[in-house]
Amino acid sequence: MNKALINEFGDGIGRICYDVFHNSDEPCTDCKIAEVQKRKVVEWVRYSPRMNKTYDIIETPMRHVDGTISKLTIFRDVTKHKRAEEQLKLLARSLQEHVEMLEDSKEQITRAYSFREHFLKETSHRIITPVTVIGGYIELMLESRNLDDEQREMHMTHTRKEQ
Repeated sequence: MNKALINEFGDGIGRICYDVFHNSDEPCTDCKIAEVQKRKVVEWVRYSPRMNKTYDIIETPMRHVDGTISKLTIFRDVTKHKRAEEQLKLLARSLQEHVEMLEDSKEQITRAYSFREHFLKETSHRIITPVTVIGGYIELMLESRNLDDEQREMHMTHTRKEQ
């Protein structure tokens, strides 16, 4: 054990790993010793409830002069990294929800714009048609010469305002 590991877990030199790291009398159910003894390097991530931290663990075979194999384990505290990953996932979900809300809003705005356009066309048609008829009647009245001078002046004033 190096100084950093001793500071983290206490002096466990000469003790078995599951006792030092997990205060257990039994080997871990996910122990990698069998793979390491087959000369495989194993990398995995494990959360330690005892320390409330997450570790990236690399276990590699270490061959001794007498031919026996033991494992060398390297712990790297990745707690901050894992918490940042979780925060990033939450933010990504939140962003996706906001994007979906914006898409819904865009659809509502598009529908509202379409309704507005339809309303303006209908309203315009309903106003222009009677005004055209009224204008036609005024032209007929002017041509009929049944208007006195005051009525003609009112019509001319109205015609100038439209232009």
